[in-house]
Amino acid sequence: MLKESLDEPISDNTGSETRSLQLKSDSSVWKFVPTIKHLLTSLFLLIFFGLFLFMIPIFTIFNTNGISGLTGLLGSLFYLAVVAVYIVMLLEFWDEITKPPTFDTDLGLFYFGNKPNNKALKLDDIACLQIFRKYIHIPPLTYEGQYDDISYYCYEFNVVFKSGTRFNLIEHDQEEIIKQEAEQLANLLKVECRYTDC
Repeated sequence: MLKESLDEPISDNTGSETRSLQLKSDSSVWKFVPTIKHLLTSLFLLIFFGLFLFMIPIFTIFNTNGISGLTGLLGSLFYLAVVAVYIVMLLEFWDEITKPPTFDTDLGLFYFGNKPNNKALKLDDIACLQIFRKYIHIPPLTYEGQYDDISYYCYEFNVVFKSGTRFNLIEHDQEEIIKQEAEQLANLLKVECRYTDC
């Protein structure tokens, strides 16, 4: 019997309107890997942002007007904050590529990554899969040029183990795709998939 607390979504964020991961199989190994569109978009942003970070110090050094805002303490702190954001983006992108949620039916293991590690869990210990439908509403801005309300449904797809441990696999707004991938995994693992409205 699963605990009642498992009837709540894992993620507290607003979810994503775009699909960044897709279920792929290589014989006996099923994993969620980045979509081509997501890979290209992420690479473009990382390269563009990286060039921007590289150009700021060069612009500051060779600028004849000597913009003190970039060379002063506040400018330095702002630059360090931007670099920190860039590093977080790089780490998240690296994790998506190197630590995909993986179902290995040959080894009978679930793990994050391209090879099993000491945190791998047995596929036989999976109790069910679950999909949460979450209503997302972002109110309009109040200044001039405000946009309309943004409202959409986001779908959170989790794997639940008999111990009560849960892992979020993917989260986006494409219901049919999530249901198809959930059905594929449910058939593969021979477990039920629970659908819950939040």
